[in-house]
Amino acid sequence: MVEGGRVELVRTMTYRYTAWSPYASPIAIPARDAKVIRQAHFHPARPLIDSQPLIQPVALDIPPEGSGSVQTDLVEIGWAVQARLHLAKSRDAEVTRPIVVLS
Repeated sequence: MVEGGRVELVRTMTYRYTAWSPYASPIAIPARDAKVIRQAHFHPARPLIDSQPLIQPVALDIPPEGSGSVQTDLVEIGWAVQARLHLAKSRDAEVTRPIVVLS
């Protein structure tokens, strides 16, 4: 039975920088940071059981100063929507879907 849930807007930033060594050729090392930018919690109007559909409208605003999706050799900025359902007497169900944010 679904007790509630949460929807999150997640931004992931990956930077690649070059590390130099006197004993080897330069290598690119990634540094990654994921951050929840917005989130919305919800509770179903009535208890739901297995195989019942759940339709829950949710709006997650992208901040105006937020950068759009980018994929280059040195920098990647990715966005995703992540949904979690809290289930009674069971592990939470989770799904993540990438989205493209235009600048």
